[in-house]
Amino acid sequence: MTKRNRLRKRRSNFINAPKVVLICLLFIVLFQAGCDKHSFPKAKVISSVKQMCMDEYNLDVDVKVIGKTIGVCFEADDLIDTKKGFNEKAVEHLGNILLSVSRVCLSTDADFEFYVIIAKDRSMPGIEVLFIRHVYDVKRFLLGSVSRNDFFNRLLIDYRFNSLLLARGAVTKFFSSMSSGDFKKALSSYSSKNMPGFSISFFRVIFELKMKKDMHYKIEELKMKPIKDGATLVFCKVKETYSSKEGYEKSDFLFPSGTINDYLFLVESKQYSPKIQDVFPLFKKGDTGKLEKLPFPEEYKQYENVDNWPDKDFLVEEISFSDFIADQVAQRILRKVQETQKEHKEKKGKIQKQKSWRNNLGLLSDEKQEELDNESIKHDKTYHLDSVKANFIEKSGNGKNRLFKIDMKFKDFPKDEASLEKLKGLSMKVVKNVFNNYQYKNFSEVIISDTNTGKLLGSFDQKAVLEAK
Repeated sequence: MTKRNRLRKRRSNFINAPKVVLICLLFIVLFQAGCDKHSFPKAKVISSVKQMCMDEYNLDVDVKVIGKTIGVCFEADDLIDTKKGFNEKAVEHLGNILLSVSRVCLSTDADFEFYVIIAKDRSMPGIEVLFIRHVYDVKRFLLGSVSRNDFFNRLLIDYRFNSLLLARGAVTKFFSSMSSGDFKKALSSYSSKNMPGFSISFFRVIFELKMKKDMHYKIEELKMKPIKDGATLVFCKVKETYSSKEGYEKSDFLFPSGTINDYLFLVESKQYSPKIQDVFPLFKKGDTGKLEKLPFPEEYKQYENVDNWPDKDFLVEEISFSDFIADQVAQRILRKVQETQKEHKEKKGKIQKQKSWRNNLGLLSDEKQEELDNESIKHDKTYHLDSVKANFIEKSGNGKNRLFKIDMKFKDFPKDEASLEKLKGLSMKVVKNVFNNYQYKNFSEVIISDTNTGKLLGSFDQKAVLEAK
């Protein structure tokens, strides 16, 4: 089982196993938050959350504000139980952090729309579990207009691969391989091809490895900057020490032993596989033999002020209302399908048990067996839905003609048209409920497609969606 599948299973276990516990914690959290009369000025929001978590719960958290989204990150050992999902201590931590963030969001002059709790397990570096809440849902729950069960369902639970952490790991391992002199491993293990697009000057560094011994590359500073989806720039200051192999004592090496050099890496992280795409030394040996600083590569010139790069691997992105709606739909469709198929499996099991005990007692006539067999067929699993993604696509520039696209990835595609129609009907009811819950009407059409084939499975205009039954 891959890391991705194990994580998906753990996330599913978390959603199901401690649901009652988390709902109770959320109720206590939000009741206390609603009763809190303290005011947290916008300028002190970050320090307020950090201090509250530390003083009241002894939790060391990082806090960041991006636009109207506040993010809180906490890290722990053994956060996830492989069988039960999040362990009890983790659920307690989540409840306490929710309490702190809720109190601040409900008692501040800052206009927050969303908060996200990012949970990290040190045993799974680069993988994070996200809990995203719309502040408006918190207020509605406190006013009694949202039930406890619905309030829980409105909590988005997802996971992601933190490109910053993965990029850090790739570069660290790269220099570890360089220190051991295994440049083939450095090239083949951490690049998309056996020979990535390294700059010419770095090939000189690679070539010189065979002339050196006792090599050590010590990373003295490392900072990262996300530049696009899954791509990260990594700036590192590295001290290189070595001695010459026999026969190469008089070689004119590019950098003398003890040189501290600056490097710029481009790392792309897809799923759990970071790949180094390019490396640029930011110093060169001049005509006089002295080191000269090189400018940032032209394509990354806009990022050359490294002092402004983030100091930590804490990645928070501003959450838009449309993206939140799309993720709500995707999560609920997958959850609803899983619940429905679980019900069918249970009903099929009961039918099989009925057939068994009737047969043991001699009460299973041919007519009754045929009746039970026909009933059992109705509950056969006719497809396996692996994942669902949803997003909005602008069809024109005025923002009023928006396409809502639902991409379904199947392990087993529906075996018959009736099963496919039921799936589409279930999906449209979910879309309708979510859109109605959030009074969302900024769309013109909903389409469903098969991710594996790209085939269009269904198209529904706004009227058909809002009248779905």
